[in-house]
Amino acid sequence: MIIFISHSSKDVKYGDALVELLREVGVRDKEIIFTSNPAYGIPISSNIFDWLKSRITDKPSVIYLLSEEYYESVACLNEMGAAWIVGNKGYMLFVPGFSLDNHKFKSGALDPRSIGFFLDDEDRVNEFIESLRDGFSIVERPVLINQAIKKYLAKIEIFKIPPRNKDNENAAPLKLSTESIDAERLYFEPKYQMNSVPDHMTKYLTDLKEGRLKDSDVMLICYIYDQGRIQLMTGWQEQQEIDRIRSWEEVHAYPKVLSVEYGNALRRMEMRKLVTVSQLTSSNNPKEMKVVDPLANFLSVEYDTIESYVEAVAKKLRAGIRSPDLPF
Repeated sequence: MIIFISHSSKDVKYGDALVELLREVGVRDKEIIFTSNPAYGIPISSNIFDWLKSRITDKPSVIYLLSEEYYESVACLNEMGAAWIVGNKGYMLFVPGFSLDNHKFKSGALDPRSIGFFLDDEDRVNEFIESLRDGFSIVERPVLINQAIKKYLAKIEIFKIPPRNKDNENAAPLKLSTESIDAERLYFEPKYQMNSVPDHMTKYLTDLKEGRLKDSDVMLICYIYDQGRIQLMTGWQEQQEIDRIRSWEEVHAYPKVLSVEYGNALRRMEMRKLVTVSQLTSSNNPKEMKVVDPLANFLSVEYDTIESYVEAVAKKLRAGIRSPDLPF
């Protein structure tokens, strides 16, 4: 069985989160086709429609990641038609904010009366994972599935928070509303105030803005934000994170700086008390680090205050320029 994720390139962050969820609940990498990530792409030199046609006997399960952007893309609509023809089982997953009254959705190839669900619907996500047992080796332990879904939902919540209107300098800054967000799902402290950050984090942000961080440290923050990576693998799992980073660098045409220096960059964040051990092996060795709540909140709400500094480093690296190693 194969899962094919039909999506708009503008929704790649949602697709990445979904792929990671599938992997964590037991779907193997070779059972996933997600063209925005080379690690899960259609084989090189293969045309997507020819590939789908060749897979007709396999009857792939198709996930339609639907959004306004999806229905604005001619390529996506063509892909939908091809996938719909060869698909065995189809799932309609809606990006948060998508309107079910969209006229293209109502009149498209997919039956709008079929049951779909929004990516942030926890109950439906659970049902979706359970429905995959017929064709995939989904893990048996409910606690592992629950942990994977919680982590996935935390990322979706981060993606849902709209950016500030940068065209209006007088626009009031966004605040995190603890009344409308499930604090447990986000792993955030509900009483945390965005205008009051710990001193060590203030020092870190100042160093970032003044160019005193190593390139790999800046790119790690870029990666955490872009991919919604609240949890970062370390120890014996570190290579898995590095492989993911390498694919991310390829997709965004970043030079292989973070993938090469990930281990040291993560340890520097730990020394700055910006990440903490969240999971241990049976031998009590770290295998996963978690971004601390103040930094996670800051990135989810006020990332735009440092975005220009991060982008400046990314642009410089694309041009082949590296910052000198500073003794900080």
